[in-house]
Amino acid sequence: MIAKILNTFRQMREAHEAAKGYRESPPRPLLAEVAAMARARQQGFTPEEYYEFGLDAGRNWDWVGNVPYYQLVRRLNPPAGGVIPFNKWMFSQYFSSVGIPVPLCHGVFHPETGFLRDGSPFTGADDLRKLLADKGPSVLKPMRGQKGIGVMVVDSYDGPSDQVTYSNGKAESFDGFFAQVAAAEYGYLIQEKVRQHPVLDGLNHASVNAVRVVTMLAEPPRVDIIGAYLRVGTGSRMVDNYGARALVNLETGEVGEAIDGHLKPAGPNHPDSGIRIAGTIIPHWDKVLADACRAHRFLPFVRSLGWDIAVNADGPVFLETNGSWDHKPMQALLGKSLMDTAYGVAVRASGGH
Repeated sequence: MIAKILNTFRQMREAHEAAKGYRESPPRPLLAEVAAMARARQQGFTPEEYYEFGLDAGRNWDWVGNVPYYQLVRRLNPPAGGVIPFNKWMFSQYFSSVGIPVPLCHGVFHPETGFLRDGSPFTGADDLRKLLADKGPSVLKPMRGQKGIGVMVVDSYDGPSDQVTYSNGKAESFDGFFAQVAAAEYGYLIQEKVRQHPVLDGLNHASVNAVRVVTMLAEPPRVDIIGAYLRVGTGSRMVDNYGARALVNLETGEVGEAIDGHLKPAGPNHPDSGIRIAGTIIPHWDKVLADACRAHRFLPFVRSLGWDIAVNADGPVFLETNGSWDHKPMQALLGKSLMDTAYGVAVRASGGH
């Protein structure tokens, strides 16, 4: 019990220190701040959410915090229904079979159990060299991963130098690259790299800049859209998970101003390049939304999903779906609690609060 209390105090102190650059309220003594955070924690907010949501300034106490959100996730999305959303290989194969566009998956690399899509073994370093040389730009995702951790985007493999070059322009020896791939306990999914639409590629070439569309299966077969936002990579990151995020108008597909990783306003332009994000119109927007609703109907055993959707010249390409789709940026971008959206309507209709 004492250890738990000390750990909680440590988390609060770390959040207090980390928030110095973006907090909204005037600085207060640590103990006074910890007392206020303790109240927030009793209501299910994390120490980070205390600052990110503006609770320290007396705002947004009606928003859904971390603890109640994950309680809702477990109720709305039973674990048995999460196999397809969670397993990246099964997601790809299942949705491909029902006509939802997904990137072509070449196989799953693992030193012992790896396989290519034709069933042949995919277990050795030379197998991986050959695939990268033959298939060209590829995305590698840990089979058991989340939030973009461990994802690598390889633009090319050069045989004579035995090097890979990533989408951010950095090069690495194949041995260094292979060590990370081979160390993944459950292997790596390897799929073709999406050639995103020039409109989105122009915002940040190093990452595939996807739209997250959050859907709610209300009264089957009706699917409601809670909201959507564009994720744009920043810095040298090869994924868009921790970049700028900007709300997309559901009616028009127009992108608004961005927020940063702390949910604070980041302005209309890309934080690195200065390229304007706000005002961008997502290509094929009507089809993006229609396909998201259609895809959810193929997963009727989970109620709430967040779809990561890239867009190429021909239309949407579904990268993955998430049963827990990060409640924080959606509330920050909408400027209201999830319980004041179609999400809350569906939760209350199912007997929740």
